[in-house]
Amino acid sequence: MRFFLLNKEIQDKDLVPCYFLFGEETFLAQEFLGQLKALLIPPDAQDFNLERFHLEDSSWLEVMDLARTSPFIFSPWRIIFLELPSSEKKEKEGDEKKGREMFSAKDEVLVRAYLTAPAPKTVLVVVFPGKANASRRIIKFFTSFPPSVVLAKELKPLKGAQLYAWMERKLAGLGKTMSDEAKRSLADLVGNDLQRLDKELDKLATYVGDRRSIDEEDAKQATGGTRDLESWELENALEARDTKKCLTVLANLFLTGQAPEYILGMLSGFFRGILTAHDGLREGRDKKEIFRALRPRITESYGKWYYDRLNDFFSVVEGMTRKGLDDYLQELGRIDSRLKTTDVSARAQFEAFVIDFCRRQQPERVTWKARR
Repeated sequence: MRFFLLNKEIQDKDLVPCYFLFGEETFLAQEFLGQLKALLIPPDAQDFNLERFHLEDSSWLEVMDLARTSPFIFSPWRIIFLELPSSEKKEKEGDEKKGREMFSAKDEVLVRAYLTAPAPKTVLVVVFPGKANASRRIIKFFTSFPPSVVLAKELKPLKGAQLYAWMERKLAGLGKTMSDEAKRSLADLVGNDLQRLDKELDKLATYVGDRRSIDEEDAKQATGGTRDLESWELENALEARDTKKCLTVLANLFLTGQAPEYILGMLSGFFRGILTAHDGLREGRDKKEIFRALRPRITESYGKWYYDRLNDFFSVVEGMTRKGLDDYLQELGRIDSRLKTTDVSARAQFEAFVIDFCRRQQPERVTWKARR
């Protein structure tokens, strides 16, 4: 069987006692688990000999004790899948505040003792989500073993050719093909979050029915509405300067697995629109003309709702100085840099940003009204 994550053919005799998977794209870890099950556990026993743990509910001692026991008779193999708390979780809100470390010196001794003499026919998969930082204790520990004992693999977000190759593999399993233009369009609309792409490809396969090929128009028609709705909800919350609503929208975006880069793009797009409106007003352009260019799907045929949205939008535009707008755009740039170079929580960064924005911007509404 060819394992996509490892980029090679693997048979059961090639497996190592432990796989340590760390990084942002944890959907790859779930795929890896699915392939392990298919390779090692008979189809009629898929519910047996797979043990799942999360460190917030279990301990390293429980996991190691189980690893040493013999698997059920239904399969000679056992898979133990342990997911750790995200590296982006704040320590003050995590287990360390309660006096319990995620990976203590005592845990190191325990795990090292097991890996020195691992149980035969047992595969331990440890998943550490979040930004990869080689200086973290747990990463340094697992990467210190030879690859014949622990195979460590960073779960990097897929981009470009790697992302398209992943799409092709997914589509092949669905019995579909997709044009290069459609792949690019889908990546532009959805981003490179694999969990979301997986769902969108399933939806597209259903959308085209018996047709084998998926083209660019299919991708836009079936997927574009989802992104439009998400963008509208965030824009609406920001224009209303409603802190609670902004935080609710952000929470839903993270709950549905949106990549931080996608959310950052939505926030940046909102403020770039404000910048465009600033420039348009300075050039003497009509407000409706500016709004039509930025929000083409919101037309005057919507009546009062159209004017409410137009008023909310220009309330933000006219209530923000050019310097204030530049400050917000620069802060988004700094957030982007921190997300790429540190272990900061993306969600916490975005929440702090929208809280500050809603607090500083007073919702002074303009008085444009629809004609009766």
